[in-house]
Amino acid sequence: MLYLVHFHPFFDHFINKLQVFNEGMFLIISYHQIMFTDFQPDIPTKIRASWSMIVIALIQLFMPNIFLVVTNIWPDLKRTVKKMCSKQSEKTKEA
Repeated sequence: MLYLVHFHPFFDHFINKLQVFNEGMFLIISYHQIMFTDFQPDIPTKIRASWSMIVIALIQLFMPNIFLVVTNIWPDLKRTVKKMCSKQSEKTKEA
């Protein structure tokens, strides 16, 4: 994680941030695994930690994917909407 923060190995700034986010989430999930050892004998605490771990894993799964989809689709979506608006304005001018 320090390597990613210090050297920025990817050309795209957003991909560097995304990789730091992924590594941070993986680190948090790894720390959660300590709660499942005999270090924590309380069962209800282990259950809460397991649900917390599931939520963090889902965030790690969906956030980067949603980010990449939105950043890749957004310019195309804007271009398509502009084309549709220009076609609609041409039709209204003709009528």
